[in-house]
Amino acid sequence: MWPVMYGKKFQVRSLLIENPASLETKVRNLKVGEYAFELTVIDSLGLQGRDTVKVFVLHVGQNEVTFKDLTWSCPMGCTVVVNNFTSFVPQGTAVLVFLREKNSTTWLPVIKEEHWTGTEKYVYGVYNDSDTFWIYANDEEGKVDVKIQF
Repeated sequence: MWPVMYGKKFQVRSLLIENPASLETKVRNLKVGEYAFELTVIDSLGLQGRDTVKVFVLHVGQNEVTFKDLTWSCPMGCTVVVNNFTSFVPQGTAVLVFLREKNSTTWLPVIKEEHWTGTEKYVYGVYNDSDTFWIYANDEEGKVDVKIQF
C-alpha cells in the first residue's frame, strides 16, 4: 500500500510520485523490476474504492517477461489471463510461451491456439482486437508462472 499525501510530491524507496491526488501522474526513478501501486478513491460521502495495478519495468532490448503467481479461473475449463498484453509485448510480435507450475523448476511450452490438437495440456491465445492474453487448461488449480519470450 502506498501512503497518500494530497497535493504534494513524495518519495518512497527512491520512487518519486508527482501529483498523487491528480487523475494523471508520473512516477520517476523506477528501476528494472515489478511494482504494485494502489489507487484509493474517496467520494463526498466518505465511501472508498481501491484497486491495484502492477507495473513491470524492463531492460531496453529485453526479450522476455515473466508473470508470477497467476491464479487459474475455472468456470468451464480453466484460464489464466494477462491484461494489457501489448504493454509488455508489442502487438504483432512473434512469441514463445512457457508455463511453470507451482513447486516446479521446469518451464513447460504452451501451444498456440491454432496449433492445438486437443492432446496438449496448455494452449494460449490473444482475444481478437483485444489486449488480453490467455492460457487455457482443462482442469487446473492454484497459481502458475508464465514466461513470454519475444
